[in-house]
Amino acid sequence: MTIMNYDELDATQKQLVLWFTLERKIPMHCTLAAAGHIGELWEARAFLMHFPKGTIQHDELVSRLQLGRTGDESIFDYIARIVPDYQMLEQRGDAELDELLVSVNLFSMPL
Repeated sequence: MTIMNYDELDATQKQLVLWFTLERKIPMHCTLAAAGHIGELWEARAFLMHFPKGTIQHDELVSRLQLGRTGDESIFDYIARIVPDYQMLEQRGDAELDELLVSVNLFSMPL
């Protein structure tokens, strides 16, 4: 698997990588090596924001990211393994959209 190249990222993606470096003290080369694609880093950030510093879940993912690329397990798979009931961004997006659609349908119904 190839390692993401920082120079090829757009400005928002670069800020994301720098967030891991500055806020979570994960070396940039480890962050870039840990993810197969930028979506995994967005998920890792959401996970770390969901589980605050000092929680076991937070500390485990930070430790995993500090190792860079380890084995065949993606960040998505790692998160699913350590917290099986955690809803990934994609799942939350679908659930939030479903809720929004229900609320729109309720408000558009004639009285």
